[in-house]
Amino acid sequence: MSHLSEGWQDGYHGKGFEEGICDNPTYGLWFDYFMHGVHKQMGKVVKPDLAMLIELLLALMEDLESDWICATRLDQCDEVASFGVFCW
Repeated sequence: MSHLSEGWQDGYHGKGFEEGICDNPTYGLWFDYFMHGVHKQMGKVVKPDLAMLIELLLALMEDLESDWICATRLDQCDEVASFGVFCW
């Protein structure tokens, strides 16, 4: 099936859509988004991590530490900890 759909993969991310040209169900905007997501999930689309400057990292750590010290309730502590773990 993948070799048959290769001809239709020049949709949105390739040359652009020409709506109404064919009746192929895989020649649509949402299917193209779906296929792009599938390729990302399988590791065919790689987006490398970007490096952070040490000055930026230290500034973020200082900001998080001051937020942690100022947090008085458990939900505030959870919010600061979640940001520090998941948003970097």
